[in-house]
Amino acid sequence: GTRYKEKFQALREKYDQVTTAHTEYERALARADDKLKRLQEECNLLLDAVDIAVPAQPSLVHYLKSDPIAPPYYSYTVPVPPAGAEGPPPPRDIPFGGPPAPPQSP
Repeated sequence: GTRYKEKFQALREKYDQVTTAHTEYERALARADDKLKRLQEECNLLLDAVDIAVPAQPSLVHYLKSDPIAPPYYSYTVPVPPAGAEGPPPPRDIPFGGPPAPPQSP
């Protein structure tokens, strides 16, 4: 009798914890989506400004011909923030200087 009650109570507490965490993750995802949308809009405005400025400033053309981010700084993983965090945690699986180089074939 009481053993089932204890089991049920323990599972109920676990369910409540998981449900609370899920709700927090949903809120964090909504905040991240909003932030992503705002950043995309800002990037679009900046790109429009560059498109307007470059024809009048030929010295800026070289900035458009190369990738502004060097390959070692490309991000191959998207870290997931812990519940309640405002931003992503620092990457733990990527050493400083970017991801490891792909294996060389013999």
